[in-house]
Amino acid sequence: MVPALMMRLRSRFSAALALGAGLAAATVLLPRAAEAVGVDIGNGETLEIAPLAGYCVLDESRPAEAQLILAMRGAVSETMRIALAFGDCNELVDLRNGDRAVLDHFGQVLLLTQGAQIERVTDSRPSYLNAVAKPFPTATIEEVAANGEAQAKASKPSDAPKPVFAVIARDELAIYVGTTSLQGRGTEKTMVAGVAGVGLVRQIPVNINLFSAYDGSAATGKSVFETLIGQMSEGMADLQFTNDDSAMPAALPVPNRSEWQAMGSTALVGAVIGGLLGGVGAIVVVLLRRRRRAVDDPVVGSEVDTASGTAPDTTSAPVAAATPDVPAETSPEASLHATGATAPAPNAENTQGA
Repeated sequence: MVPALMMRLRSRFSAALALGAGLAAATVLLPRAAEAVGVDIGNGETLEIAPLAGYCVLDESRPAEAQLILAMRGAVSETMRIALAFGDCNELVDLRNGDRAVLDHFGQVLLLTQGAQIERVTDSRPSYLNAVAKPFPTATIEEVAANGEAQAKASKPSDAPKPVFAVIARDELAIYVGTTSLQGRGTEKTMVAGVAGVGLVRQIPVNINLFSAYDGSAATGKSVFETLIGQMSEGMADLQFTNDDSAMPAALPVPNRSEWQAMGSTALVGAVIGGLLGGVGAIVVVLLRRRRRAVDDPVVGSEVDTASGTAPDTTSAPVAAATPDVPAETSPEASLHATGATAPAPNAENTQGA
């Protein structure tokens, strides 16, 4: 099933696995909790998408959050749409109040596009999920977490093992692909765990990506993956329920079987991996923006060989090219939430509701 959508999806996601409510001072605008966004899917229909429980929508009117959304957009293909970008609600309160430099927990919802239309498929959910999962290796969360620890302990990037991209869980609604990636420069490095939940809603492929920074140890990584998978599973169930998937047929013509097969499964594999890379890479924008460095200062981060489920050696962070320049006087302590940060005009064509 899938040999031409999967060829396109590889290139789509290859650049992209980024980035509560709480009381704050009256001068701080609180994050918007669980605010649903309606995404036009054609033929007068709307897909309702909301942040996962405990997460709030990133506010594009705020320079720091606009920069993060911009980085996410820059990390995905123009044929991917970021339908929603969100961060941990409590962390957003602290970020906006100046008490936090970066978001440690954030995510995004991605939809595939074909021209101006949202991508649709004809396969049943089980067939679709089987096709997506087949090219990926399967691993336990302990194995993926151990890979992350080995990356963190490597004395130099060339000694670190390649990040693993593997199916770490599955339920009736989605498969969950996990990875770890060490991001940053010099001493400013961060280990990030990422999980891509791949599902099918109203015959529309939907990816929910969740990311969490952690200390790089295998024990913590295992716990982080358990939490992310639990959050993702609940989020997928909510998405299906909200959109009453069982009662909604596809509204627009979809590819026939031969067209679907011609589109290819390797693209979808690349889409999953790239979506994770884009999210993991978004967090490094914060680190890169802190200070301009010499061009020969290597950046930890990697591209992906989807055939092996690992990333080949490279010294370029996934979103480094999309990272805006910053003034040379920016201090190491400066971050995405800095008062003076400004964002280039966002590309509205690539994002709805983010």
